[in-house]
Order: sequence, then structure tokens, then C-alpha cells
Amino acid sequence: MQFVDRFLGSDLHHEVDPPQTLEAAAQRPDQLSADVAAAGWSCRFYSRLSLLDRTYLETALDVRLATDDDDTLLAVCIDFHPRITLFLFATEVDGLYEFILMPWEGSGISVAEITAAAQDVIDDVVKVIGCEPFDRESF
Repeated sequence: MQFVDRFLGSDLHHEVDPPQTLEAAAQRPDQLSADVAAAGWSCRFYSRLSLLDRTYLETALDVRLATDDDDTLLAVCIDFHPRITLFLFATEVDGLYEFILMPWEGSGISVAEITAAAQDVIDDVVKVIGCEPFDRESF
């Protein structure tokens, strides 16, 4: 199962080659700054988002998922981890979804806290409801 993740601040800060992904941050933990981590993290993945997947998400995240097919924002989990909010979006590509982790403004979230939350998204959600891409070109 494939997914694409990145630290949102890795393109915005003027640091020399900050880690772009969670895997890169694990390999070079001393090079992921608090500023880059505080900008948030995203993960794109494919899912069929079946009824069973929706039930799992609602239970695991303790949220209600949007039911309107026109909604792009499917769920918001205000306190996914302490001081970190999780958003689930449907993208314009059929079957492609995106999680975004956003630390609360001024929360002083640490690199370890955002990377732990990101790892939980991958392990506890993406690996459970994700599937292989339907159209590899759109990934």
C-alpha cells in the first residue's frame, strides 16, 4: 500500500535540505526543526472508503464523517493528539484522500510530538483503510 507524505513547512523555510517526509525525518532526526514541524504534515493515500472503512474511521477518530458527496472536508478531529488537529479531505481525484495534521497555533509543539502523531496516522489509519492506487499517474 502506497502513500505520499510530507512536512508542510519543508518548502517554506530557508533551511538547508530539511527532511521532507516522516521516513527522512526518522533517518535524520537532528535536521527536522521545530519550525518545519510546527507548519504541519500531510499524507495522501488511496482508499475505497467503504462503509466498513467509514465506520472504522468514525470509531478510531471519534468523529462523524461528512455524508454529502460534495464535501471535500470529510472529518476534523480537534484533539487527535494533544494540541494537534487532524483533518481528512477528499481530493479531486476519485479515491485519493489526504490527512493533514496541524499543530494548534502557539502550542509550542515539539518535533517528537508531531512525528509521533504522523506515525499514528500512518500505522493506525492509512495502513488500515488504504489501498493500492487506482490510477498511478494521479498519485
